[in-house]
Amino acid sequence: LLISIDVLAMDFNKYGFEFRTKKAYCYAQVNGVDITNSNIVGGTASSGYDLSAIIKNGKNTMTIIYTGMDDNDRKKLEKDAYCTLLIKEKRNGEMVNYASLVGDSLDGLASGKNSPHYDGLGQTGKVNEGYWEEINLMYKVERTFTVSGVKEWTWTKGKVITDNGKNRDLLYKQYMMMYKMVK
Repeated sequence: LLISIDVLAMDFNKYGFEFRTKKAYCYAQVNGVDITNSNIVGGTASSGYDLSAIIKNGKNTMTIIYTGMDDNDRKKLEKDAYCTLLIKEKRNGEMVNYASLVGDSLDGLASGKNSPHYDGLGQTGKVNEGYWEEINLMYKVERTFTVSGVKEWTWTKGKVITDNGKNRDLLYKQYMMMYKMVK
């Protein structure tokens, strides 16, 4: 295995997330990838980890999809129910807030209005919100954010191959080569 010294010497920005919820079933996504949820009894959770393999240089999307906990009326949210998704960047050894999104209750209805810089600012775009088109009982709050300096992973540059006999044979040969290397 050959690794370029230049790659080892580069200082890539590290991005992570912080997710907090209270009294709501919340699902968080970055670039369409499910990263965490609070689908537990009580709907209260806290989590976070590194996002460097999920985000890309340029525009990214952060999303919260959430619902109330009342089985008879999922659109009903308690006054103190919320979901927050913070994107954090490691700067000078510390994690600092980079972009954020809040889904909570405003006059008993779901809202994203309490998201910082709701209309967008700097690296964050305007918040888009509304009931989720896939399940009308869930509310979706979403915004874009722009980053730079993240490592460009090799698998993000892959190409779709057509399914035919020749490509299956080539793919099989690659898998066998990798299997022999691992073995």
